[in-house]
Amino acid sequence: MPILCIAFIASFIFFFNVGLAPVPYFVGAELFEVESRSVAMSMGNFFSWSGNFMIGMFFPMLEAIWGSYAFLPCAAMCLYCFLLTWRYLPETRGKDVADVKPLMAKGFRSKVH
Repeated sequence: MPILCIAFIASFIFFFNVGLAPVPYFVGAELFEVESRSVAMSMGNFFSWSGNFMIGMFFPMLEAIWGSYAFLPCAAMCLYCFLLTWRYLPETRGKDVADVKPLMAKGFRSKVH
């Protein structure tokens, strides 16, 4: 049984890190210049923890109402965030922040792909 607990914890950490959870942290580090990076990182951290808090508070209520389909709002939000990330965030590998800034100048009107 202890080895099973370790396997579940390791799989949780693995899937947390390859999912959308680290997005607020690397977006702030990759897309913002040093002057505004701390504000962007703290806003990303705030919204990440706020989302986790809301899921923790509302999931028991959703599970009582929808039963086994309570995961659907979370899955829909994950899909929506994935599509936003895929559509609007540029590739930053090998680029300086000054090179990325013009790509994001128009906000959501910037079409990167």
